[in-house]
Amino acid sequence: MGEVEIELRPDGTVVVHTEGVKGPQCLKYTEFLQQLIGRQKSLELTSEYYEKESQIQVQARQRQTLK
Repeated sequence: MGEVEIELRPDGTVVVHTEGVKGPQCLKYTEFLQQLIGRQKSLELTSEYYEKESQIQVQARQRQTLK
């Protein structure tokens, strides 16, 4: 699960950083903050943005042997 770090600077600037979220999904993590705060001044994408989103898929099989 990803984390969102919010920094409030003395000049009123709000800096938002996501960690542990790969690919464009990170922008969805912060979308609600942008709606609350308002205009976005700048956007810096980290290397995680360019990494492939990881999806975990679990498959379970049950085998039963009759004697």
